[in-house]
Amino acid sequence: MADGGQPLNFDAATIQKTANDIGTIRDSMVKEVDAIKIEAENATHWQGEAAGKFQGVMGEIVVECDSLLKTLHDMGANVESNSKQYQAAEADVAAYIRMPGATS
Repeated sequence: MADGGQPLNFDAATIQKTANDIGTIRDSMVKEVDAIKIEAENATHWQGEAAGKFQGVMGEIVVECDSLLKTLHDMGANVESNSKQYQAAEADVAAYIRMPGATS
């Protein structure tokens, strides 16, 4: 009912045009929603790919850090070993110097 209590009068052509307009708007919205879904899927794909690459890089960094830590550990062990060898050699030299008949 229109204002004043009068019924709305539409002809069949107006109703059909309105139905067509609604269909056009719906189709346009479906296309937009589909485009958004595709963009979301692409974003998820690229995000996953980027995350995978980042995880790979972080894995390589961890491997390199582990290698560096092992190298540092080995260097420390070598220095300690060399220090003990040096101390032993120094003790041998000191003992030799104190030996009777040793020449300096």
